[in-house]
Amino acid sequence: MKLSTAVALRVSQILNQRNISQYRLQKDIAMSRNTMRTLMSERNSGVNNKLRDYV
Repeated sequence: MKLSTAVALRVSQILNQRNISQYRLQKDIAMSRNTMRTLMSERNSGVNNKLRDYV
């Protein structure tokens, strides 16, 4: 499994567990909409440090 796939799956799990939206996560960690979209579409090559800490 690629890192980008694993991260997208984990973020989805966290969103479901905490019952929050992608928008709320974006605001909590100061991530842009485009960055979140790239992350969730598995086109990313790295992971934001704030996201890593949140996860």
